[in-house]
Amino acid sequence: MPYPEARRSRRGRSVYGGGGAPPLVQRFFTTTTVSGSQHWTIPQVLSGESITMDVYPTNGNTGLPTGAPAVTDNVYQTITFTLTGNMDYINRNGASYFNGITANVLVDGRIYKIDEDWAGQSTVLKNSSAVLGNNTVLLPTPFQSDLIGGASIIPYDAANIVSGVLYLVRVVISNYQGTGTVGIISDNGVPSGENSIEGNGVLEFLFTADSTATQRFFSRGTNQCTFSESSFRQADGYGTAVNVTSADADSYILNGAGTVWENQEGGSDLDIA
Repeated sequence: MPYPEARRSRRGRSVYGGGGAPPLVQRFFTTTTVSGSQHWTIPQVLSGESITMDVYPTNGNTGLPTGAPAVTDNVYQTITFTLTGNMDYINRNGASYFNGITANVLVDGRIYKIDEDWAGQSTVLKNSSAVLGNNTVLLPTPFQSDLIGGASIIPYDAANIVSGVLYLVRVVISNYQGTGTVGIISDNGVPSGENSIEGNGVLEFLFTADSTATQRFFSRGTNQCTFSESSFRQADGYGTAVNVTSADADSYILNGAGTVWENQEGGSDLDIA
């Protein structure tokens, strides 16, 4: 099965074996549930495509793509099959949701490892096979917003947006003071409306433009902040997490025999078929 490369722990420390051994394989897995309706939206995959994915189900095939073979509960396994019908989600099929863990989804030239820890505000699911496009700068950074008591601002619009292209939008917010949200307003695209946080942090989301789309930074008269590290990059095949938070992701290490993913945060281990 396709094991991912070595990663860093949630605390930022490299994970090594003893006696000078090389780094162990470490990654995050996200557990989704029917009751939580957690899943990922992805650009549509057409019927007839071949799919390989790792799954650890706890409620059978419910929520898996149509065409998936019968799976065994409470075992980490790799399945390969041909998709029947189109696919717009991972861990959701129509109104049905998957109970368990999905990882390393290989489909239509894309690779969804689903090894994010979902820290901060990000809901972005990475397509590891994609190379992010050149940066379209949204504004000179760092940029200081108006001070508290000043007018709300919409200082810059993004240029060179191409209709129908999926973009990864990212900005770091620091030096926050006051109350209320700051962030980015998206016009004429998906998602539309406000993408914002209240406080310091990283704001990151996906956006598909139409021919008149704009992205605008804003603060409010009740707050102030500094925007920095702004980027707006083409992100082919990327997806979006729905109802998924950092509480759903745990850190795991693959044991030396390659037979168990060992949970590092007190949860259950994953036996490998």
